[in-house]
Amino acid sequence: MRLINKVIVAGFIAIALIHFGPHGGTMPFPGVSPIDHKGLCVLVNYETNNLPQEYVSVVNSIQSGDLSVWLDSKCAKLEDGTTAHRVWDENVDLTQQPKFWQDAFAKRQQPPAIMISNGRKGFSGPLPKDKAEVQALLEKYAR
Repeated sequence: MRLINKVIVAGFIAIALIHFGPHGGTMPFPGVSPIDHKGLCVLVNYETNNLPQEYVSVVNSIQSGDLSVWLDSKCAKLEDGTTAHRVWDENVDLTQQPKFWQDAFAKRQQPPAIMISNGRKGFSGPLPKDKAEVQALLEKYAR
């Protein structure tokens, strides 16, 4: 392989790792859906043993508070009867989860982070510390 081809391939790999790899950079996904499923899907990942205090109320709201109610009403309905939003610790066992969740989790950002997809476009980046900011971000992609 010629040197120029190796440089081009290395460049593409570097870009992919920065934007799509685990713990890569923040990135909206215009024209690309970060979660390969139809309808609104949301994935939040965090580290239970290392969750900064300022994120606790946001994570709790997404898991069981008013944001959870909103997500239940807006997210895609899955074959198992649940809605397409998950809040998972970094060490979750995904072996029994559908492939699209496994693939999405493999592309997650540094925790605490959020991945939102509407089947056409989406966002993957840091979880906002403010519940209103999370709500605005969700609503942006719920359309």
